[in-house]
Amino acid sequence: MENNKFINRKRTRLKYYDYSTSGAYFITICIKDMRIPLLSNIFVGNGALDVPQRKLTSVGKIVDKYIRSTNNIKG
Repeated sequence: MENNKFINRKRTRLKYYDYSTSGAYFITICIKDMRIPLLSNIFVGNGALDVPQRKLTSVGKIVDKYIRSTNNIKG
């Protein structure tokens, strides 16, 4: 029954919520068996007070571009 493995999946959307309205949404990206920095890398300096910095990968830049473009969408 490999073809039917998603039949009993839990619903991820609220039953009576209108998703066409504006609001904040969370996006989760899961990659099976891969522990790679897909969207960004974290760098920490050598000093005790250095703040960790995030640098987007090329894929992360694409995702960031499209997420930011959603601010311009009129409902």
